[in-house]
Amino acid sequence: MTENRKNEQIDQNINHLGPFMVDKKWAYNSYLIPVSHYFVCIDITPLHVYDLFKTSIEKYASIQDIKYLVIQHFTLSTLHALIQFIEDGFSGVVITNAFYGKEIKQSGINCKLEFIEDIEYRLNIGEKDFLLFHPMIFLPYPHMFMTYSSVGLTFFSSMLCSSYFEDSLSKMDIIKKQAFQFHLENMPMSNYLKPLLDLIKSTKHKQICPIFGHLLKYDFKDSVIDYLYKHDFYNSNQYSAKYKTIDDVRIYELIQQVLVHLSKYYSKHDIVNIFLGSPYHLEHDSLMLKKSTLEGYKLYHGIFEHIYAKKGLLWLSIIEPIVNKFVETYQYELPTIYRSLVVQMNKEKEELEKRKNELESNFQKLTIHMNEIKESALRCPFTNLYYQSVLSELMKAKLETKREDSFGLLLIQLDQLVSINKRYGKETGNESIRNLSYLINDILKLDQQLFKQYGPGLFLFSHQINEKESKRLIQVIKNIVNDSQLFIEKVSVTISFVLESEIEKDIAIELQVNQLFDLLEKRMFLLKNSDFKDIKEEQNEKSILSEGKILLVDEDETNRNMIYRIFKRIHYEVVLASNVEQALKCLDMYKIDIIISEINLSKIDGFQLKQMLNENTSYQHIPFIMVSHNKTLENIKRGNALDVDMIIEKPIIPEELIGHIKRFRERWMKV
Repeated sequence: MTENRKNEQIDQNINHLGPFMVDKKWAYNSYLIPVSHYFVCIDITPLHVYDLFKTSIEKYASIQDIKYLVIQHFTLSTLHALIQFIEDGFSGVVITNAFYGKEIKQSGINCKLEFIEDIEYRLNIGEKDFLLFHPMIFLPYPHMFMTYSSVGLTFFSSMLCSSYFEDSLSKMDIIKKQAFQFHLENMPMSNYLKPLLDLIKSTKHKQICPIFGHLLKYDFKDSVIDYLYKHDFYNSNQYSAKYKTIDDVRIYELIQQVLVHLSKYYSKHDIVNIFLGSPYHLEHDSLMLKKSTLEGYKLYHGIFEHIYAKKGLLWLSIIEPIVNKFVETYQYELPTIYRSLVVQMNKEKEELEKRKNELESNFQKLTIHMNEIKESALRCPFTNLYYQSVLSELMKAKLETKREDSFGLLLIQLDQLVSINKRYGKETGNESIRNLSYLINDILKLDQQLFKQYGPGLFLFSHQINEKESKRLIQVIKNIVNDSQLFIEKVSVTISFVLESEIEKDIAIELQVNQLFDLLEKRMFLLKNSDFKDIKEEQNEKSILSEGKILLVDEDETNRNMIYRIFKRIHYEVVLASNVEQALKCLDMYKIDIIISEINLSKIDGFQLKQMLNENTSYQHIPFIMVSHNKTLENIKRGNALDVDMIIEKPIIPEELIGHIKRFRERWMKV
């Protein structure tokens, strides 16, 4: 059972939190440093004594007042304690090394982190005071550090200078032996202690505050340091006596660190199993390498090759940081398996880089080719003009913008193109269109642009133009064509024009664009099929050409466009609506001769529309055709009950629909 023993006396500038008994002879210490308007906490306890730790803090400050938490010693239990610490109000910065910081990040804990490597091993606290951080290698783990504080001239020495704990503090000999026993059982070898002990001795300090055991002050600290310094050990409890050289000890010590590190990720059972029947004999409970038939460098290289053979690259990558630290510290060569893998991986990396560059090059070529294809699909191959579809998008953009000016559109066609194609061939005809585009381009202003019609002509778009300017431009074009020597024979052109102001603005933008093209083509038809060529007579073309007005009600844009094109070719005007509400508005605005409606419409369907029309004497006699993918017996019965003239099944056969419409027209013409 854990308990909180009475605090040992410490410098008045530092508050001792603990000792917290985590085991029979293991007492955990934390420390709280008051700085101006905040506090710095050195180390956090394991989770099972966290409540005692929290209570001790609250004697001096609230958790919210702690600005920095320095974590020198890190375990899974302290990780869970950190989570609880944050939940209890800690919102400051965790100061630790990059290795522990990575573990914290990977656990998903949401806290502010600063690494001692990034802040160059120094943290200023308050106006004048500071903390200095000193790395410790294999004391007992590869990634350790201790902290020196200018407040109270104190070393917070982590596991260095720690001891097993007893209540009696009066006997120096007992404390020295407890400290030595602690290091003997927990540290790899005494050689690791000496550089850090030299640092402590050479730095002005008053006390040493380790993470385990008794605090060391005054003569106690010097006595313990001297005792540890004078007594060598090679952790004889862990290593067999027959390995007497420093190299043997270091290799065994590295292997031990590797096994301990693997135990953080895998069970002891998994680790022991991979060495069964091998030259490496492990003790199950402690994961100690008890003996091996290999020695020296064969042992050093062999164990990593064995791990790779059994568990592959993943296990090698997990222990790689420890191996690298060992190699860097003692100037050993990298184990053979790592070097061969590095060569192999570099070769694979080069191959992948080469393949990546090839793919990037091919992708760039493909992108260029796709752009060329896309561009060619938008441009006429022999005039290099953009097609009518681009002009449509341009006009949509203009119509969507509220402006005072009005744009205009000319349709220009060579009168002799058909005869040129017959007499000289299509290539000559295409050349004639190209020459026509050259001539017109030479006279265009900056706000004018040519486009290729999906047919024999050219469109000339003027961003701002009126009727008078349009007629003057038409005459200029006719004159330059008439005077040109570019054509294989004497040619002339027919030109129709339309202004934006002529179309209905209360319909959809797409329908406005369609209406502009319709007017141009109808006027072109009128000019080519009548004895007069005067543009001002074009205002009569609607009454001459229109065979009737059809209201089409359909949500499907594809179906609307298809039927629209079908009847446009035979000179019917088509008013489009995507729902019943729009259809009723169209009936109020136009004199409709026939209605074609889809059955399945949102909110209000085609049958309900017909019901509404039957209730209005102005609309009840308009011929009504329904179209649907579902021409069922039930729909036919409902249609008959509402006096629907006809139900046609989709997909629509154009000739069938045209035939029905013509017969309906003949009927209403007689009426």
